[in-house]
Parts: sequence; structure tokens; C-alpha cells
Amino acid sequence: ECVRHTLGSQTLRRWTFEWVLGNARDTIRNRENLRLERTRVFGRVRRIFVELGKRLSNIDALADPRDVFYLHTREVLDFVEGTAVTTDLRKLISLRKEEFAEYERQDPPPDRFETRGVVYRNCFDATLETNDGGDTRTGIGCCPGQVSGAVRVVTDPRTAMLQQGDILVAECTDPSWIMLFPFASGLLVERGNLLSHSAIMAREMGIPTIVSISGVTRWLSNGDTVEFDGASGIVRRTGGDEERQVLVPLAWLQEVSGRPGAFRRLQVSALVNPEDEFARRDPRSMTPAEFDRWYCSPYVSSVAHQIQEVLGDVVATPVHRVAQAETTILARVERLLAVVSIAALLGAVLAVLSTMTTTVLERRPEIALMKALGAANATVGTLFVAEATLLGLLGGGLGYLGGLLGAQLISQSVFGAEVEIKPVLLPAMLVLACAVALLGTLAPLRVVQQTDPALVLKER
Repeated sequence: ECVRHTLGSQTLRRWTFEWVLGNARDTIRNRENLRLERTRVFGRVRRIFVELGKRLSNIDALADPRDVFYLHTREVLDFVEGTAVTTDLRKLISLRKEEFAEYERQDPPPDRFETRGVVYRNCFDATLETNDGGDTRTGIGCCPGQVSGAVRVVTDPRTAMLQQGDILVAECTDPSWIMLFPFASGLLVERGNLLSHSAIMAREMGIPTIVSISGVTRWLSNGDTVEFDGASGIVRRTGGDEERQVLVPLAWLQEVSGRPGAFRRLQVSALVNPEDEFARRDPRSMTPAEFDRWYCSPYVSSVAHQIQEVLGDVVATPVHRVAQAETTILARVERLLAVVSIAALLGAVLAVLSTMTTTVLERRPEIALMKALGAANATVGTLFVAEATLLGLLGGGLGYLGGLLGAQLISQSVFGAEVEIKPVLLPAMLVLACAVALLGTLAPLRVVQQTDPALVLKER
């Protein structure tokens, strides 16, 4: 509608715009597909070098299989082929580790820098940037909107304590940061461009955002107040909490004030389970058994209760925002898995129905002969029910083992933990598999009952 209103009756310009827009969409889709396939190739190559690292470690060429990633591709392949310049990979890797440790201690280089002569003899300090100093910075505006408020500099999304309305400041973001975006009123990112992850997600969620702000994570600190325009890309620092504070060592202040162990606020980060209806109940209304269950479970509320017990005259107030967001996402995942499970069960019923129907049609002469010899419909039906039950038991057992193996692989590769084996699931899986098999056998049993031995044998 906006395009039609702007271009109006300019048919040629509108057609040109639509042609360019369609090609841009196709090109962006092809770009994303190419990046996905490239990532898959990287994954396969990584598996190859992980296996090479394991084999080199087995022959004592590497101290750890993962050390293979401190070597160049040709260094690994030349060592295998016998054409390597050096055969002491351990010392080479030790040198590389020292260099990497030195890189981690250095400040990141600026986005733009000049070199003269030997590259590594140049200075890459961030102080060369012209964007340092002052109360104003400029970046690339990615999503329009004017925002003012306190900033929160986040280096690790797993330990971030973001309050509703904070302005999120980060060096860069990836998909793991998406949990923090709904709480942020704006985003300021040190690196990136119009097509980076933070810019795309901010536009989708309508969060005012500026990227490519040189040194913003060093320029701003937690509690600073800023205002910025997501369209122009200009950020202005208007003040911070440190202007009203005096920073001294806590132990020294406790000693000189004669209040050892005293503090006003203590922030605790704990790995807890998402709260459910049981966790939200008032502990005073619980029975002793329910209270013991709640007390020993890693809920936010139970952890806060135990902190109050240990510290005495304090008030522990849980910050529920992150926990509530995790609970919402887990609930949606559970609903999605429930829908997928129902679809899988329906597919299994249809598969059993098709297989048993084909089997009954192929064995019609055998069924007719059994009936001609005096077998009742119930007897013949019991035979097929027994076959379906055996198939259900076999399928349920294999499904349980396959699901357990898949869960273990996913849990260890993604979360680094093992899944607890619950034997009670095996009988439930067997009963469910048998129920699916029997449900898919009901229609073929009607074909068995309706089989006329005289007509079938006459056809033979």
C-alpha cells in the first residue's frame, strides 16, 4: 500500500520497483540457503578433523584430541603423509596456545586500521579510532525509534541480569541472545551491519537498534543513561549511577564502619528449574510431604527461601523475568512435541492399517481354507491380533532403545549431561505400541470376518 501510494500512477517505476524487489527477495533467499549449506559442510569437515585429532592423540602425537584445531590444515595432512616441516606437534601447539592466550589479554582491534610495511609490526590499538572520547557516538541505525534509559553491558547471555526496559549493550550477538531481547527497550551493538543477527532480529521484533558502534562496550558501563535514535544511528551519554557513587573495597568499608559482613544488596545467579503451578503455591499451605518436595527442588522461590534461612535478617526477592521467559518457551516446546507425538501416533496407526490390510488380502486363500476346515471368525481374528501384538511389542522395545540412545546423544552433545534412564517408561511404551498396533488392525479384522471361503476357494 505504501508503494502504491508513493508511486501512484507511475506504472513503469512501479514495475521496476517490483522487479527489483522480487529479485532482491530471491537473492536473499539463495544467500541464506548457501550459508546453510556452507555451515553443513563446515560441520562435516569438523567431524573429520575431530577424528584425526583422536587418532593423533592415540599415537601420542597430541596431548588432547581437540589440540588439532591449533594446527593448519596442511600441517595436519603433511604430518599424516610424511611431508611435515616439523614432527613435534606438541611444541607447535604449545606455541600457538601461548599466542592465543596473548590475544585474549589484548583489546580487540578497531573496525578500521591502516598498515605500513610488515603488517605485524603495526599498531592495532583501539585508541587509533576517531570515535573515542566525548559523550556522543555514531553507528549504523538498523531499526528506527528513540529510546532513553539505563544501559546494561552484557558479555555472556547465560549470566545476564537484564531488567525490563534496560538498553542492552553488547559486542556482538548470536541466536543464543534471543532470550534477552524481549526485556530490552533498545540494542547497542559494537560490531555488525544491516544484515547481522542483531539487526535482523531487532527489525522483526521492533526494537530500536544501532550496530557498528566502535568501542561502545568500553565507552559505557552498567547504569549509564543514554539516549539514541535508531534511525540516525546517534547515541548520546546523559549520565550514569557512578556519578552519585563512591567505589571502595567492600571488606575495607565493612572494617572501618564496624559492620563486618554487612551489605545492602546481594545478587545470586543459580541454575534452577522453570517454575510450574506447584512451585507458585504458598509454602505455608503445603503439607509436610509437599513442603519437603518443594524445599528440595531447585525452584527460584525455594532457593530464595533457603537464602533467607541462611543469611537471617534479609529479604530475598527472586527476579522472575528470565525464569518466566524460559517457562514460556519450554511450554511452547512441550506443546509442539505433543502435536508431533500425536501426528506420529496417527502415522503409525495408518502404517499398521496399510500393512495389515495388505497382509490380509494376500492371505485370503489361507483364511478361506482355515474357515472351510471349521475355524471360527474369532479364531482367525485372534491369530491376526496375536501377530499385531507381537509386532507392537517388538516395535515398542526398539522405539524405547532408539529414543533412549537419541536422547543420550543429544543431551551429551548439546548440554554435556546424561539423561536419567527411567525403566517405568518401557512398559508404558510397550502398552502404547500394542494399542497402536491393535487400533490399526481393527479394519483388517472386518475383512477377515467378511471373507467367504466358498467364493475365495472357487477363484483359486
